[in-house]
Amino acid sequence: MSDVIVALPKGIRHTGVVNELGVLRWRVHVAENRNSLEGMVSKRAANLLVLSEEFVGSATRGLIKKLHKLNPALRIMLWCDKLNHALDYKFNEPAVSGYLLNEASIDEVNHGCRVVSLGQSYTPTVLRQMAKRYQGPMVKHPLLSSLSRREQQIFQLISTGLTVSTISERLYISRKTVNTFRYRLYRKLNVENDVQITHLAYKYGLISHEINNNPIHQVYSSSANERSANDNVAKFTA
Repeated sequence: MSDVIVALPKGIRHTGVVNELGVLRWRVHVAENRNSLEGMVSKRAANLLVLSEEFVGSATRGLIKKLHKLNPALRIMLWCDKLNHALDYKFNEPAVSGYLLNEASIDEVNHGCRVVSLGQSYTPTVLRQMAKRYQGPMVKHPLLSSLSRREQQIFQLISTGLTVSTISERLYISRKTVNTFRYRLYRKLNVENDVQITHLAYKYGLISHEINNNPIHQVYSSSANERSANDNVAKFTA
């Protein structure tokens, strides 16, 4: 029996995941709040954590960094309800070992946890496809490949609809610094505002309308590779 810490907001998903992982012979340690989670990680109750980005909200990135200081061996499965948030973490947060998206079934949760617990990474197909779709043009197009690493980060976050304030929180830089990079992007890309940056991202196939406009389950529905062989598998939604 393997140990896993579960840090999800209270609700149907929380109850279902905790109960079903127990049935699947996981020893589940339930974190009630941030303090209890940090205590479990510090005491090495488990080296695997299923963490919802909604557990501590905008403080998630800071929490991830602190948890890895408390236990460098900790492997984190991050559960994201929005695809653009998952893309953000995948590009900018190397401490995350695996991802779950909004309507992940218990079978996927179990499989992802098994993979990550073995020291590998786990990325759902739809997220992997979107990341590949984004990274390809970024590397190949001469206009975009000329951007620095930080400029690429800001470009990606703006184009997926995040505000200056949110970008500042995600990257741990001031809003003034975010704006400095925004204005550099305007000059380099010959655009005048964030809307035109987003249009560039659409133009070069870096993002699709599904990322910003549709719930994740609609993106799944549009991807043939994500069609489940069993449509009746129970899914845990918030």
